[in-house]
Formats: sequence, C-alpha cells, structure tokens
Amino acid sequence: MLGASWHRRAGECAWRRGVAAGLLACGLFGPPALGASGGAAPGPVAVAATPAAIPDLLLSGQKARFLGGLALSAKDPRFGGFSGMSLRRGQLRAVSDRGAWLQARMTTAASGAATGLTAPRLGALSAADGASLEGWTGDAEALAPDGAGGLWIGFENPHRIAAHPRLGATPRATAPPLAPPLDGVAPNRGVEALARLSDGALLAFSEFAETLDAPIRAWRLAQDEDALPLLIERIDGFAPSGADLGPDGALYLLERRADWATGLRMRIRRFDAATLSAAISGEAASLGLGETLLELDLRALIDNMEALSVEARADGQLVLTTLSDDNFSR
Repeated sequence: MLGASWHRRAGECAWRRGVAAGLLACGLFGPPALGASGGAAPGPVAVAATPAAIPDLLLSGQKARFLGGLALSAKDPRFGGFSGMSLRRGQLRAVSDRGAWLQARMTTAASGAATGLTAPRLGALSAADGASLEGWTGDAEALAPDGAGGLWIGFENPHRIAAHPRLGATPRATAPPLAPPLDGVAPNRGVEALARLSDGALLAFSEFAETLDAPIRAWRLAQDEDALPLLIERIDGFAPSGADLGPDGALYLLERRADWATGLRMRIRRFDAATLSAAISGEAASLGLGETLLELDLRALIDNMEALSVEARADGQLVLTTLSDDNFSR
C-alpha cells in the first residue's frame, strides 16, 4: 500500500505519499475474493512502515510540493485493498474492497511528512443484521465522515451508500442507504468516490463512462431528496477514484487511468467553492475542468491511488493525503 501527502500554499502545493497495502498523503499543494474479510475478530495488527520518495525531477512543474510517503505492509491477509479513507486530526479510517476496515493514528514529522501508524486495528465491516460483510457485498469503495463521528460508506455489488456510526458497527436503521441512479451499470463500475458537502449532503462519483471522453458523472445525494446530477469534464480518459471537500470549501478530486500504452497514472484536480456552489444549486450543469494540481505516472513509483483526504495544518496550509489499493499484490 502506498500513501503520500501534498501541501498547497498561495498557489503552491506539498504532497506526502504512502504504499500498501499503501498510504499516500498529499498536502494541497478484479472483483473481491469471497470471504476474505471474515473469520477473525477485530483487533490490533502489526503494520510495517517504510519511507517512500519521489525523484525531484518528476515533481518539476507540479502545483504540489511533496511532503513524503510511506509504504505500508502487514502479514494479516485482510490488510490491503484499501479504497476509501478519511484522515482527520491524525485519525486514519479506511475501508477495503474485501469488506475490512483499518483504524490508526498517523504520526508526522515537523515537516508534515508521515512517519508511521500507531495503534492500528483491523476488523470486518458489518451488515444490517450484525454479520460481517463478505464477498461481493463487502466491496467498499468510498468513505466520507458524516460530521458527527460516523461514516458514510459507498459499496458496489450492489450499488449503495450506508451510514455507519463507527467502523465495524451495523448501519444506522434511521438512515436508509442512499442509492445513486446507477441502474444498468456494471457491478464494479458504481460509486468510486464520496465527499460530504457543508450542508450534510453527499457528492457521489461513478467511475462508469460510456466512452473515454464522456463527462464524469456525479450526484448530490440527501435524505428524502431526488438525486441532483452533476457533470465534470473528463481529461484524457481518467476516472474518479477519491474525493474530499477541503477546509477552503473547494472540491478535490483524485483520478486514475491505467492502460497498456502509458501504464498507471494519477491526477488531483481542484474545483473552487464558487464553481461547486453553482453546480449543486443548479445554476450550472457542469463543474468544468477545474485546476490540475498534480499528475504523475509510474516513474514516480505511484500505486493504484484510490482514496483522498484533505485537511488543514495548524499553520493553515492544506495537506492532501492519498491511499492506494494494492489489489492484495504481495
């Protein structure tokens, strides 16, 4: 797993990365294996963290400054495949596409670079009946904090978004699953990213695309309201894999693309608060192109980056943290 972080300040951004099963922090500037998460009670897990770096030459011209990264690994077979993450005040929470959850505190150096994880714990996500989610139904792809200590978790197989009071707890019965209009979409092409808006609604992003140049599709979702469709202009066939709303009110979107010709690539785009407000109010149908902060390929030793979290440091500078889904490649 790989993780990294970037930091942004007055048009500049710094980044911190990690792999993993991997954790990638950035300052602003195949289907799941059946039954993989079950059988073991939640508890501590030993996680090894190795510093990861990117050659300075590959960072030239980026609107992000690399803070550092970690390659994370563990012997526990449930560790890996992390596709959704939240990092708030050093508290890391992540979910995997095999129905597992990870919780830990991330330690950092004075520079903002990640140095390791403390007190990591691993467990299985729960279904409404309290049983562990396993196989297809445990394919968690996205995570967003609900603002009250709980979490919204986006799943594929079937497509749904459920409210959990905490990792490992059963979904809240008073908050029925939100279902973006994804009828007819393949089981593994549904909700890939979630971001909680300031009004408590969610933005859900689908990786499905009719063509490589078709707009990215997203929806504003709220209880007892119709889904509001939104569009984002797609660039070079990239697809959304993670998202978060920054403390500055802007939307940050993590994207990836993998093909035989160019290999694996990642990108982070920013959509300012005014553009986002116009789109979710219905004044504009599209968020447009946004601002590209960062774009990297395999020369930078990136992994399959699938999760993004944005928060402000004590000095007011923004840090973007990304997390990779290593697809359990050991």
